Amino acid sequence: MKAPIAPQFAVICALALSSVFASAKDKVVKLSECPEPVQAVVRHYQQQGTLEEIGMDEKKKAGGPAVYEAKFTINGGKRYEIHISPEGKVLQMEEKKPKS
Repeated sequence: MKAPIAPQFAVICALALSSVFASAKDKVVKLSECPEPVQAVVRHYQQQGTLEEIGMDEKKKAGGPAVYEAKFTINGGKRYEIHISPEGKVLQMEEKKPKS
């Protein structure tokens, strides 16, 4: 008889999958479409590497304010996604896997 999957494991898997699919729903935007404080943060990081794209997560399900997600390849090859509030505050910076 197989042991049932622990409820905590199922919750962790569901959260992990939702975060993967959430980023796929981001609306791609141009730098010029972003608020000026967001543009300033993006320009700062552009000095250190290459901007890949900017997405806007409208947080419709969570009910929170929109968050801009800028993806960069920094000199040296590391990739980062930077979450920026409309006011220009860096909320989160996460290292991403290198492109294959």
